[in-house]
Amino acid sequence: MRYETAELLPPTTLTDTPTQPDTVQTDTVQKVIAAIRQGYQDVEWRNFDINEGDTRALLINPVLKALGYEARYRKSENSGFGNRPDESLFVKPVTSVDMPVAVFIEAKPLGTDFDLASGGGANSPNRQIQRYLLQHPASALNTLGVLTDGFKWRIYERVSETDNRLVADLDLKRIGHVHSRRLLDAEDVTVGECHVLVGLVSRLILEDAQRVEPEPVRRTLADGFFA
Repeated sequence: MRYETAELLPPTTLTDTPTQPDTVQTDTVQKVIAAIRQGYQDVEWRNFDINEGDTRALLINPVLKALGYEARYRKSENSGFGNRPDESLFVKPVTSVDMPVAVFIEAKPLGTDFDLASGGGANSPNRQIQRYLLQHPASALNTLGVLTDGFKWRIYERVSETDNRLVADLDLKRIGHVHSRRLLDAEDVTVGECHVLVGLVSRLILEDAQRVEPEPVRRTLADGFFA
Protein backbone atom coordinates (compact mmCIF):
# COMPACT_ATOMS: atom_id res chain seq x y z
CA MET A 1 0.00 0.00 0.00
CA ARG A 2 1.02 3.64 -0.32
CA TYR A 3 1.26 4.15 3.43
CA GLU A 4 0.81 2.40 6.74
CA THR A 5 -1.24 3.89 9.55
CA ALA A 6 -1.59 1.77 12.65
CA GLU A 7 -4.30 3.92 14.17
CA LEU A 8 -5.97 7.27 13.73
CA LEU A 9 -4.91 9.79 16.34
CA PRO A 10 -6.78 13.05 17.04
CA PRO A 11 -7.49 14.94 13.79
CA THR A 12 -4.46 16.28 11.89
CA THR A 13 -2.07 13.79 13.53
CA LEU A 14 -0.93 10.53 11.92
CA THR A 15 1.48 8.00 13.36
CA ASP A 16 3.13 7.20 10.02
CA THR A 17 3.31 9.75 7.24
CA PRO A 18 3.74 8.52 3.68
CA THR A 19 7.35 7.97 2.67
CA GLN A 20 8.15 9.00 -0.90
CA PRO A 21 11.13 10.45 -2.77
CA ASP A 22 12.06 13.72 -1.08
CA THR A 23 12.52 15.67 -4.28
CA VAL A 24 9.06 14.86 -5.61
CA GLN A 25 7.23 15.35 -2.33
CA THR A 26 9.07 18.49 -1.22
CA ASP A 27 8.52 20.22 -4.56
CA THR A 28 4.82 19.35 -4.52
CA VAL A 29 4.44 20.46 -0.91
CA GLN A 30 5.89 23.87 -1.80
CA LYS A 31 3.42 24.20 -4.67
CA VAL A 32 0.51 23.29 -2.39
CA ILE A 33 1.65 25.79 0.25
CA ALA A 34 1.86 28.51 -2.40
CA ALA A 35 -1.64 27.66 -3.67
CA ILE A 36 -3.14 27.77 -0.18
CA ARG A 37 -1.44 31.05 0.65
CA GLN A 38 -2.70 32.67 -2.54
CA GLY A 39 -6.18 31.28 -1.96
CA TYR A 40 -6.19 32.60 1.59
CA GLN A 41 -5.42 36.08 0.34
CA ASP A 42 -8.13 35.80 -2.33
CA VAL A 43 -10.85 34.92 0.21
CA GLU A 44 -9.64 36.97 3.16
CA TRP A 45 -10.79 40.26 1.69
CA ARG A 46 -14.25 38.68 1.23
CA ASN A 47 -14.32 37.91 4.95
CA PHE A 48 -14.17 34.19 4.07
CA ASP A 49 -17.82 34.37 2.94
CA ILE A 50 -17.83 32.55 -0.41
CA ASN A 51 -20.10 30.03 -2.10
CA GLU A 52 -19.17 26.58 -3.38
CA GLY A 53 -18.30 27.82 -6.86
CA ASP A 54 -15.86 30.39 -5.51
CA THR A 55 -14.48 27.85 -3.04
CA ARG A 56 -13.66 25.52 -5.89
CA ALA A 57 -12.21 28.26 -8.10
CA LEU A 58 -10.13 30.04 -5.47
CA LEU A 59 -9.12 27.26 -3.08
CA ILE A 60 -9.73 23.70 -4.24
CA ASN A 61 -8.78 23.84 -7.92
CA PRO A 62 -5.40 25.54 -7.32
CA VAL A 63 -4.48 22.89 -4.73
CA LEU A 64 -5.52 20.06 -7.06
CA LYS A 65 -3.41 21.59 -9.82
CA ALA A 66 -0.47 21.80 -7.40
CA LEU A 67 -1.01 18.11 -6.62
CA GLY A 68 -0.57 17.35 -10.32
CA TYR A 69 -4.18 17.24 -11.51
CA GLU A 70 -4.38 19.54 -14.49
CA ALA A 71 -7.55 19.49 -16.58
CA ARG A 72 -6.60 16.39 -18.58
CA TYR A 73 -6.43 14.32 -15.38
CA ARG A 74 -9.87 15.37 -14.13
CA LYS A 75 -13.48 14.65 -15.00
CA SER A 76 -16.52 16.44 -13.61
CA GLU A 77 -19.36 14.16 -12.58
CA ASN A 78 -23.02 14.60 -13.46
CA SER A 79 -24.77 14.74 -10.09
CA GLY A 80 -28.10 14.06 -11.77
CA PHE A 81 -27.24 10.36 -11.89
CA GLY A 82 -27.13 10.11 -8.08
CA ASN A 83 -24.40 8.84 -5.79
CA ARG A 84 -21.82 10.81 -7.74
CA PRO A 85 -19.08 13.01 -6.30
CA ASP A 86 -18.29 16.39 -7.84
CA GLU A 87 -15.18 15.22 -9.61
CA SER A 88 -13.02 12.21 -10.42
CA LEU A 89 -9.21 12.37 -10.58
CA PHE A 90 -6.98 10.06 -12.61
CA VAL A 91 -3.23 9.36 -12.67
CA LYS A 92 -3.27 9.20 -16.48
CA PRO A 93 -4.87 11.65 -18.93
CA VAL A 94 -8.57 10.89 -19.37
CA THR A 95 -9.06 9.05 -22.64
CA SER A 96 -12.05 6.77 -21.96
CA VAL A 97 -15.01 6.39 -19.64
CA ASP A 98 -13.80 3.13 -18.07
CA MET A 99 -10.43 4.31 -16.73
CA PRO A 100 -9.72 3.53 -13.06
CA VAL A 101 -10.41 6.46 -10.77
CA ALA A 102 -7.68 7.33 -8.26
CA VAL A 103 -9.52 9.95 -6.20
CA PHE A 104 -13.08 11.17 -5.84
CA ILE A 105 -13.51 14.83 -4.83
CA GLU A 106 -16.55 16.17 -3.01
CA ALA A 107 -16.36 19.96 -2.68
CA LYS A 108 -18.26 22.02 -0.13
CA PRO A 109 -18.44 25.77 0.51
CA LEU A 110 -15.74 27.18 2.75
CA GLY A 111 -16.60 26.68 6.41
CA THR A 112 -18.98 23.74 5.92
CA ASP A 113 -19.43 21.47 8.93
CA PHE A 114 -18.65 18.06 7.42
CA ASP A 115 -20.52 16.19 10.15
CA LEU A 116 -23.71 18.26 10.09
CA ALA A 117 -26.59 17.19 7.86
CA SER A 118 -28.37 19.97 6.01
CA GLY A 119 -32.13 20.41 5.89
CA GLY A 120 -32.73 18.24 8.91
CA GLY A 121 -31.80 15.06 7.05
CA ALA A 122 -29.25 12.40 7.91
CA ASN A 123 -27.03 12.88 4.87
CA SER A 124 -24.06 14.83 6.21
CA PRO A 125 -21.16 15.61 3.84
CA ASN A 126 -19.11 13.02 5.74
CA ARG A 127 -21.65 10.30 5.04
CA GLN A 128 -22.04 11.55 1.49
CA ILE A 129 -18.41 11.04 0.48
CA GLN A 130 -18.32 7.62 2.11
CA ARG A 131 -21.45 6.55 0.24
CA TYR A 132 -19.97 7.71 -3.05
CA LEU A 133 -16.80 5.78 -2.33
CA LEU A 134 -18.73 2.56 -1.77
CA GLN A 135 -21.43 2.91 -4.42
CA HIS A 136 -19.80 4.65 -7.37
CA PRO A 137 -19.39 2.14 -10.22
CA ALA A 138 -15.77 3.25 -10.82
CA SER A 139 -14.74 2.86 -7.19
CA ALA A 140 -12.41 0.00 -6.26
CA LEU A 141 -10.18 -1.10 -3.39
CA ASN A 142 -7.74 1.65 -2.41
CA THR A 143 -9.71 4.36 -4.23
CA LEU A 144 -9.60 7.57 -2.22
CA GLY A 145 -12.51 9.83 -1.38
CA VAL A 146 -11.67 13.43 -0.47
CA LEU A 147 -14.10 15.79 1.21
CA THR A 148 -12.85 19.38 1.18
CA ASP A 149 -13.80 23.01 1.64
CA GLY A 150 -10.42 24.18 0.38
CA PHE A 151 -8.78 24.41 3.80
CA LYS A 152 -10.09 21.22 5.41
CA TRP A 153 -9.22 17.98 3.64
CA ARG A 154 -10.81 14.78 4.98
CA ILE A 155 -9.55 11.68 3.18
CA TYR A 156 -11.05 8.20 3.14
CA GLU A 157 -9.80 5.01 1.51
CA ARG A 158 -12.02 2.18 0.36
CA VAL A 159 -10.68 -0.97 2.05
CA SER A 160 -13.37 -3.55 1.22
CA GLU A 161 -16.67 -3.98 -0.56
CA THR A 162 -18.50 -2.54 2.44
CA ASP A 163 -15.99 -0.42 4.36
CA ASN A 164 -13.96 2.76 4.10
CA ARG A 165 -11.38 4.00 6.54
CA LEU A 166 -10.47 7.53 7.51
CA VAL A 167 -6.78 8.03 6.80
CA ALA A 168 -6.37 11.79 7.31
CA ASP A 169 -8.35 14.76 8.63
CA LEU A 170 -6.36 17.89 7.83
CA ASP A 171 -6.86 21.63 8.35
CA LEU A 172 -4.44 23.70 6.26
CA LYS A 173 -5.91 27.14 6.92
CA ARG A 174 -2.99 28.12 9.14
CA ILE A 175 -0.67 27.97 6.14
CA GLY A 176 -2.54 30.90 4.67
CA HIS A 177 -2.97 32.64 8.00
CA VAL A 178 0.77 33.06 8.49
CA HIS A 179 1.55 34.02 4.90
CA SER A 180 2.15 37.69 5.71
CA ARG A 181 3.60 37.23 9.19
CA ARG A 182 6.54 34.84 8.98
CA LEU A 183 7.92 31.93 7.04
CA LEU A 184 6.56 28.55 8.04
CA ASP A 185 9.05 26.60 10.10
CA ALA A 186 9.98 23.19 8.70
CA GLU A 187 8.66 21.60 11.89
CA ASP A 188 5.35 23.48 11.81
CA VAL A 189 2.53 20.99 12.33
CA THR A 190 0.66 22.41 9.34
CA VAL A 191 3.61 21.72 7.06
CA GLY A 192 3.52 18.15 8.34
CA GLU A 193 -0.16 17.97 7.43
CA CYS A 194 0.63 19.28 3.99
CA HIS A 195 3.15 16.46 3.54
CA VAL A 196 0.41 14.00 4.50
CA LEU A 197 -1.94 15.48 1.89
CA VAL A 198 0.74 15.27 -0.79
CA GLY A 199 1.81 11.76 0.22
CA LEU A 200 -1.74 10.49 -0.03
CA VAL A 201 -3.19 12.37 -3.00
CA SER A 202 -0.35 13.60 -5.25
CA ARG A 203 -0.85 12.33 -8.79
CA LEU A 204 2.80 11.42 -9.32
CA ILE A 205 2.92 9.43 -6.09
CA LEU A 206 -0.33 7.61 -6.87
CA GLU A 207 0.91 6.87 -10.38
CA ASP A 208 4.06 5.34 -8.93
CA ALA A 209 2.00 3.31 -6.44
CA GLN A 210 -0.11 1.80 -9.24
CA ARG A 211 3.01 0.11 -10.60
CA VAL A 212 3.30 -1.90 -7.38
CA GLU A 213 0.95 -4.77 -6.62
CA PRO A 214 -1.10 -3.70 -3.57
CA GLU A 215 -0.77 -5.62 -0.34
CA PRO A 216 -3.85 -7.35 1.11
CA VAL A 217 -6.18 -5.13 3.12
CA ARG A 218 -5.11 -5.40 6.74
CA ARG A 219 -7.73 -3.47 8.62
CA THR A 220 -11.28 -2.18 8.18
CA LEU A 221 -13.70 -0.15 10.25
CA ALA A 222 -15.25 -3.40 11.43
CA ASP A 223 -11.87 -4.54 12.74
CA GLY A 224 -11.90 -1.77 15.29
CA PHE A 225 -9.90 0.85 13.41
CA PHE A 226 -11.32 3.59 15.62
CA ALA A 227 -10.99 1.64 18.86
